Amino acid sequence: MKPNLFNHTLLAVGVAAALGISTSAMAASPSADGYENADVFAVSNVATAKYKVTGNNTEQEAKSNTVTVNVTESAWFSLIATSNDATQNDDLNENRDILPTENAVPNEFTHKLENTGNVKDTYTITLDNVDEGVKGFDYNITEADIITYQVKNAAGADIGSPVKISSGDTITLEAGQYADITINAKANGERYIGQNGALTVTADSTYLDGAEQPSTALNTDNAIVKTPTYAITKSATTNLGDKNLDFKNENAWADYTITVKNDGTAKGTDVTIVDALPAGLIAILPSEANYVAPKVNGTASTGIVSTDGKTITVEGQDIEIGATTTITFRAKADASLTQDEAGAWKDTSNFVNFAVVTDDVDGDGTIDITDSSGDDTDPNTTENTFEDPNNPDKHGKDDNTNATVSPSAQKRDITISEGTNKEVALKSEGNIYDYVITNKGTDITEADAPDEVYFTVAPETDNPAVTIDRVFVDVNGDGVYDAGDTLLKADDTTGNYDLNDAVKGGLAPDESVNIKVEVSTKGTSITDGKDDINKTEKMIIAILPQTTVNGTPAPTTIPTNSTTTMRGVSLSKYQAVAECGTAVTAIADGDWKKAETKGAPGQCIFYKLEATNTFSADSGVNVTGLILSDDLNTNVTYQDNVAAAPSQGSNTSETTASKVIGKFTTLAPQSVATVKFSAKITQEGNATTTP
Repeated sequence: MKPNLFNHTLLAVGVAAALGISTSAMAASPSADGYENADVFAVSNVATAKYKVTGNNTEQEAKSNTVTVNVTESAWFSLIATSNDATQNDDLNENRDILPTENAVPNEFTHKLENTGNVKDTYTITLDNVDEGVKGFDYNITEADIITYQVKNAAGADIGSPVKISSGDTITLEAGQYADITINAKANGERYIGQNGALTVTADSTYLDGAEQPSTALNTDNAIVKTPTYAITKSATTNLGDKNLDFKNENAWADYTITVKNDGTAKGTDVTIVDALPAGLIAILPSEANYVAPKVNGTASTGIVSTDGKTITVEGQDIEIGATTTITFRAKADASLTQDEAGAWKDTSNFVNFAVVTDDVDGDGTIDITDSSGDDTDPNTTENTFEDPNNPDKHGKDDNTNATVSPSAQKRDITISEGTNKEVALKSEGNIYDYVITNKGTDITEADAPDEVYFTVAPETDNPAVTIDRVFVDVNGDGVYDAGDTLLKADDTTGNYDLNDAVKGGLAPDESVNIKVEVSTKGTSITDGKDDINKTEKMIIAILPQTTVNGTPAPTTIPTNSTTTMRGVSLSKYQAVAECGTAVTAIADGDWKKAETKGAPGQCIFYKLEATNTFSADSGVNVTGLILSDDLNTNVTYQDNVAAAPSQGSNTSETTASKVIGKFTTLAPQSVATVKFSAKITQEGNATTTP
């Protein structure tokens, strides 16, 4: 996140308030507006590009972002809390880990003090404890050399060596420099879990104080004792793609997934996860049909299933904060059970089981945490967790609702072919997506009557520049809509298409129907306004079985998707300010900026137009006849200082006081065409001095 200069950070205010910390002092920067002289004048302009793409004769157009140089001077700075917490680069180093032992040092209290003005400045750095009465402990802030800083230039390169100072000492920064600051304050005594300790770090600007301007910025550092908690989710899917096991099929099985997320505030170490399968269910072993090796975090592991197939055990897991351990395995019905005439199992009507996590948090050999995916619905587990009983959903919320499978003697299976993705021009027509719907079931004809099977064709999120023109059955198989094909119409109310309209006689087992969807685009590319370059629309095509057929319940929804991505020329404009006479090719890559910058009369503004063919390398789509043009601002005069790349097939055909043009015959996918030139600021401006 980029620091938001001269604005209070609301997150810091909110967290500090929860700790009882006053936030009436300044936040990341000392002023809402900063201190600067009025702008002398501004230089702004925009570049354009016109071009065509292979296979599309429609002329495309793109406009760049606006770039502006304000001739002024300023005295600003920011103090940003940079420790790796929930929200980085704000005013608060939040909830840093700290051990409960005496003289423990929190994990990273780091800050970034940056001189974002154009004058040299000196800053006084002061540490203060927040009132101990509103939290739990203080820090020994009067110790010498507890602050370490390293000065760096704007590119991040070190200037000199790290320096140690005490609270109340100073840091001096040239314009554009910043200092990385580390606070090594020790806690003043022993603590217990959940206690907070907070201190404030302030930076006071000598320059702004002398100018009688707001001069103080404040950050807050907070440490808290941490512990792991676990959010356990268990789910199951059968070979039918739903929750029903087809036990008339000897190859019936269920795939189980267990996820254990460390939802707490400390790393979990040597964690154990156990799943004891219920009566009637048994894991498929390596010697049996349909065996798939169990996996832990995507890696096959044959050792986690007991020899009798009744228990799945994963041990020795280290789970970082926010990280998830995922276990998958496959199970089937126990062959020792018998089936009655109705097809339901005598011993059980549903298979319900739970995953249990245990953890020895302090490493003393005694289990401290016992947590079940079923919470209080698990009759076989007594839970003991560190979860907040007043807010049970905040940390460690478990979910076993999708882990139950039900026996079934029926099987229906409708499939749809995998969708394809296309890259198209901003303006295009006749983009055809092809889908094959197949009946993979047994002894059942699908959609032989209306309202048995629907399907939908709709964007996941509508992009107004992408239009679904029509859906049709490609009867003659030539890939386009023409005479003899069947145009399909969606219901005006539901948006559903009826599969029976596509196949009046229905789909017998192993029969298919070819459905095509035609898409067009009407995109634009204007970087500072509406820009559709690289924008997409994901189209979801889903089969929606509706009713029971011959006593067989409808299978679950079967979706696939295709994505239309609009490509073309993405045009960006960059600027840099330097002394006139500098070659445009000498401007370093890191000096080109889109943001507003500062300049002075008599300096030169260097511009770079950068046009990218955003079609992917695999698409083979070239941009042709690319013309880049730039109308210069009246306050600048073009200098005879221009370069274009690639040089082959390109040239600047016109370079006058008001316009620069670059022409490129062909631009391959993912290639970039650039035109660089300079213009001198001609207005005299006003001489300014620093106070």
